[in-house]
Amino acid sequence: MYYQVFTIYYLGNVYIADRSNNRVRKVTISTGIISNLAGSGAAGIGVGSYSGDNGQATAATLYYPVDIVLDSLGTNLTSFFYGT
Repeated sequence: MYYQVFTIYYLGNVYIADRSNNRVRKVTISTGIISNLAGSGAAGIGVGSYSGDNGQATAATLYYPVDIVLDSLGTNLTSFFYGT
């Protein structure tokens, strides 16, 4: 299996745009715990197939997240997707 990821390190955590699995993850360095922040793993391909607005981020369908941006407090995460 081939993985493509984009990572950033911020305040003791590593945030991962896990492109191959259509998820955004967080690794807490102090514990080694990997948390799924967004994405159900299903790819949202095509018009009308994306989901997640006004719902749980972990239930959203994403399409190859390729970048991550955090605000200065590390509380708001935005992920950019292939084709956006």
